[in-house]
Amino acid sequence: MSEDISIIGSGSTTFGKHLDRSEESLTQEAVGKAIQDAEVSPNDIEAVFCGNVFGEMLPGQRATLGMDGAGPPVFNIDNACASSSTALLALI
Repeated sequence: MSEDISIIGSGSTTFGKHLDRSEESLTQEAVGKAIQDAEVSPNDIEAVFCGNVFGEMLPGQRATLGMDGAGPPVFNIDNACASSSTALLALI
């Protein structure tokens, strides 16, 4: 990729079992915090890379359902315990 890529925000939920919450609500909370931390609009996001393990199908698409417009392209990475690091590697 010829462009510089930067991670300018992050967000997470509290660590622990959340038996009363859905995967979508947990993901949407983390995404909302990352957008707020980056001080950007959801429309500024050009692509979503979602690391997933033991979750349901299409977690990235479900997490971005609330975004304005058609939303950015979403890439789901399912690579066991290496899912998030593989998602980061997919950026380059």
